[in-house]
Amino acid sequence: MSLPEGWEFERSAIVHNLHLPQEIFQIGFELKEGDLMGVFYKDDAGNLKSAGVTIWEGVNTQLTAYGNDPETDYKNGFDPDEPLIWKFYNIQSGKTSEMMAIYDHSMPHHDGLFKMMGLSQLKGLFFDGSQDDDPLSLGEAPGALLRVYPNPSRGQFIIEGLDQNSLVRVYDLNGRLTYSQKVNNASKQFFLEERGNYMLEVIYPETGKIIRKKLVVY
Repeated sequence: MSLPEGWEFERSAIVHNLHLPQEIFQIGFELKEGDLMGVFYKDDAGNLKSAGVTIWEGVNTQLTAYGNDPETDYKNGFDPDEPLIWKFYNIQSGKTSEMMAIYDHSMPHHDGLFKMMGLSQLKGLFFDGSQDDDPLSLGEAPGALLRVYPNPSRGQFIIEGLDQNSLVRVYDLNGRLTYSQKVNNASKQFFLEERGNYMLEVIYPETGKIIRKKLVVY
């Protein structure tokens, strides 16, 4: 396949196979036929490098993640138990965005870490809009830049930069809506009880702007 710059990868005999079902749910973006999904690792210098790519064709898809080949004198793939970092390449815009994966717990490996001869299946993906470049948000952000703190936290968060009638939603990693409220003030405080990773979604109805950020409760 023809890959964009920075998506080239090397194959090895050490693999972890990941299944992306046709019905995978998506939060914050929508996969289109021809879009790319890839898994990335950190090389010896700490830079993100690709270790496996697949093309989304709207049907059940498999991605093979490749491990570090011990016969090379440099790191060219995942080490055992290294986190799988997911990225999405929008074929229309030519932009790359980092994603968060939600794994199916019925499969042998569902902790998001690379395993030799690993076998995993994804239940969902969501776009982490906490990056500076948010190619999937709509419109322009009204007022102040959205700020969420402390993050990570023990469950209590404060949001600043909201607009009148902003809609605040929080999803867990199973895609369940755990919190939803319309806010009329510039700031809002809320609490999440259970530890884990969440996705915050703020919708500005007047402009159609949608901002998403990752939340961590420890």
